[in-house]
Amino acid sequence: MDVIKTGTAGLNGAAGTPPGGSGHNGTTGGSITATNAGGQIDNGATATGGSGGSGGDGAIGHQDSHGAFDGAGGNGGAGARGGAAAATVNNTFGSASATSSKAVALGGGGGSSGQGGAGAPSGVGSLGGAGGAATATASNRNSKGDSTAEADAVGGGGGNALRSGLVSGAGAFASASASAISSAVGASATATAHQTGGTGGGAGGPADGGAGASSHLVNAVKGQSNKGGLNLYQTAIGGSGGASGGPSGGGLAGKGATRSRP
Repeated sequence: MDVIKTGTAGLNGAAGTPPGGSGHNGTTGGSITATNAGGQIDNGATATGGSGGSGGDGAIGHQDSHGAFDGAGGNGGAGARGGAAAATVNNTFGSASATSSKAVALGGGGGSSGQGGAGAPSGVGSLGGAGGAATATASNRNSKGDSTAEADAVGGGGGNALRSGLVSGAGAFASASASAISSAVGASATATAHQTGGTGGGAGGPADGGAGASSHLVNAVKGQSNKGGLNLYQTAIGGSGGASGGPSGGGLAGKGATRSRP
């Protein structure tokens, strides 16, 4: 049985009112939690955060009777943060068939800035929203057969900025952990955790790229078997930095690292 939930997307900001009105900011994406209490052979939960709304475009400036701009264009509105996502599966079920738990969390992406409106001078863009965090936790216990638990978490990506001197939205943090236990003699237990930091927002025009989120796992997986195989896997990947059109270059890529301690 799978539990699948998605956060409400944020609203895009309204465009500015002519002549020269600035665009409105987007609204934050909705956070969401998906929980599965188990009780089946295969058990899953997937949570996806709502995407942040993008900023509205600025309106064009006032024009004279010849169509030439004699008023400033409106500025673009800011993009909003993506919603956080949390997925949890906690299964205890005895079966001679292998049982499994899988939790997947995907943070919502940040909204991008609106465009500045043409005018004299033209309007400018604004900030991109940060991504939403992601947390995935999977636990599986089987007293009669093999046991498998997997947790996958991906932080939301940042939204694009469109203004000189501004930095695009940062990628979001991700956290994954998994536990698998089998008490049946000779049965195996396998726990896997995949964790990926969110990517930094790309930049339009002269803005700078956003930073990717770092990803670190220390003893994120654990398990126990009774004279059977025990398999523990953990992977951490840092988010890539956003591309840039600004003087500071692209955003910094996040670092990825895993470590196990006795």
